[in-house]
Amino acid sequence: MKKIVVTGATSSIGIALIEECIKNNIEVLVLARKESNRLEYIPKSSFVKIENCDLSSLKNFNYDQTNYDVFYHLGWAYTSKEERKHEELQEENIKYSLDAINLAKKLGVKKFIGAGSQAEYGNHVEDKVINPIEPYGICKYTSGKLLATKAIKFNMDFAWVRIFSVYGKYDTNNTMISTAISKMKTLGYCSFSPAEHIWDYLYSEDAGRALYLLGKKLVGNKVYCLGSGEGNPLKEYIKIIRDLVNKEAIIGIGDIPYENGKPNPMVADISDLTRDTGFVPKIDFIEGIRKILDYKIIG
Repeated sequence: MKKIVVTGATSSIGIALIEECIKNNIEVLVLARKESNRLEYIPKSSFVKIENCDLSSLKNFNYDQTNYDVFYHLGWAYTSKEERKHEELQEENIKYSLDAINLAKKLGVKKFIGAGSQAEYGNHVEDKVINPIEPYGICKYTSGKLLATKAIKFNMDFAWVRIFSVYGKYDTNNTMISTAISKMKTLGYCSFSPAEHIWDYLYSEDAGRALYLLGKKLVGNKVYCLGSGEGNPLKEYIKIIRDLVNKEAIIGIGDIPYENGKPNPMVADISDLTRDTGFVPKIDFIEGIRKILDYKIIG
């Protein structure tokens, strides 16, 4: 693998993938909208080139270089909590995904890797039952199936990676972890649900490395789950955050009731990914939170 293309490059996972590629002297073509206020997070390197192209422009994007090895389609529009419930908005992403693989074909790409979601399982991750509930998960699943079919037609190796809860130093401010850190630092108090459900967190640096390895070693047409492969009650993660951020902070476990009853366990089965790529997470949750805190202090 020498040259890749990335959409969704300004996401926490996208940035981590680019950082991993730079370490390994891989050329990266970033397709991103020039107005994005997150472009500043893209690593500055001679290996990275940024072209102005948002998701709606993929179908008309022309580039004078070809023979790219891997196309990573990590981009997905309309990801806020309310937008995920909007059928028409989410449906646009199916079209963008097909535009992405058509562009990959024009660029001579040999492998296509798309970003799926744990939302495709709905509330049945432990049984591996596909039962998406919201339009977001439904359209993710639909995109994965259509892309797999296209990849076969284009003679591309293909992977659909169902991503679980990835966190990192470049997260937006509205994630649970970012909110908790901020409130514990400034207010000394943060409210939560009963937080008894089992959750799987993976640090972004590990996620980027997993995608890099998959780009190198992918063969065939497959679906993978990406997470740490280990789960703990959410309240245990919250206690770790409190102990590292502000031991005097009060955590209001149970202040916010579950909306629809206690969620089912959300733990990724990464055995197939480990078997095919050798990927094993290296950064545990304590180290991950420390990395975030170090960055927030410096940055």
